[in-house]
Amino acid sequence: MKKILSVFLVCLTLAGAVSVGVTADNDTLLVSAGDVSFDVRVEGIKGNLLYKKGESVAAGTVLLDALKALLDGEKIAYQEADGYVSKIGEDAAATFGGWDGWVYYINGAEASVGMNDYVIQNGDSFVICYADPYGDPATLFPQVSAERDAKGIVTLVVSASVASFDENWNMSVEIRPVADATVTVDGTALKSGADGRVKLDAEDSKKDKVTVQLDKTAENGKPLVVRLAADHTVSLADVKFVPPQFSDVAEGQWYHSYVYELANSGVIGGYADGSFRPDKSVTRAEICKMLAMAAPEADLSVRESKFSDVSADAWYAPYVVWAEKNGVVLGSDGKFDPNADVKRQDLAVMLCRFAENVLKKQVGGDAPAPSFTDAASIREYAAESVYLLQKAGIIGGFGDGSFGPARQASRAQFCKMLSGLLAA
Repeated sequence: MKKILSVFLVCLTLAGAVSVGVTADNDTLLVSAGDVSFDVRVEGIKGNLLYKKGESVAAGTVLLDALKALLDGEKIAYQEADGYVSKIGEDAAATFGGWDGWVYYINGAEASVGMNDYVIQNGDSFVICYADPYGDPATLFPQVSAERDAKGIVTLVVSASVASFDENWNMSVEIRPVADATVTVDGTALKSGADGRVKLDAEDSKKDKVTVQLDKTAENGKPLVVRLAADHTVSLADVKFVPPQFSDVAEGQWYHSYVYELANSGVIGGYADGSFRPDKSVTRAEICKMLAMAAPEADLSVRESKFSDVSADAWYAPYVVWAEKNGVVLGSDGKFDPNADVKRQDLAVMLCRFAENVLKKQVGGDAPAPSFTDAASIREYAAESVYLLQKAGIIGGFGDGSFGPARQASRAQFCKMLSGLLAA
């Protein structure tokens, strides 16, 4: 049923190419009263074939007629069959043996009618592209937004609307990240992570706008993401840092000020549901990210780790690499164990290394610190770090006077310790 539906949808979409009635004299477009204006871009398998802005046609013209007129004017060959285009230039439908072919988007949304049925409206923007929107994997039609952190660094977020159908042919649309795409920003090629994010450097982050291009293909050359227009720009001038608001961190809770101090500085973030989960155990990967974000400068351009269990595609990869290079974390037997919870005594060791190697400061103090009731339980490798942080007033114990060295450190506890360390 899905195959039949896919065939029907592709044919219907291909059929929707709008015809443009264009009158030209010596390459000068003649515009008459009642005309409508539109933009059109044709993206083939290997690149752009046609890009026209501000084209005008008579009101009532359908997209297929307009497209044919433009292709004829540019001397670009095409084949039409039963109201849709099956080939433009050298790119014919089913080049890759599936339901791939020519489809189109109206103002960034998937078309629901054929090109020969859609009447061009004033201000429309069309992307006619070689794609397989219902294949596996599907060709994605992307969108790019921008975020700015507290340090002014911009991250581009590449996502796409992906349509799917149930057994009754009801369509639903899901927004998902475009991972592992080549994102070219002002001529510099970068790679999007598993979350679809690409971090810009400090210089690019200062610009009012950047040009952006995307590219992602399968091994056989099949397009997996529709390219952006050659002159596509993303405005950065009005992108501001927006501190998160957590649904589970309320006024009056002992950790409230520490959590929001770090959140407002861009050091920490929450989860997709708006929560912070203060009582959840903090993981080794999370610590690496938060310490990197707290560092005065952190080179996060390298994703290839020496640890066998840290994939370059993992969200935490650049943070782990940074932490390892700065002597903040160590692995064991060539592994890092990124999702492991961290004991309080191990967190103390990481914080001391971060202070010494990254912040270039010595923690401690002149006054002796009282001994924890369970001091004998603190492992030898962590004893000095715990003692120094205690002397500096960065860590404390529990109500019974114990430190709980083997207890899991919570995200709230980490925020309190890191906040104290940064202020020391």
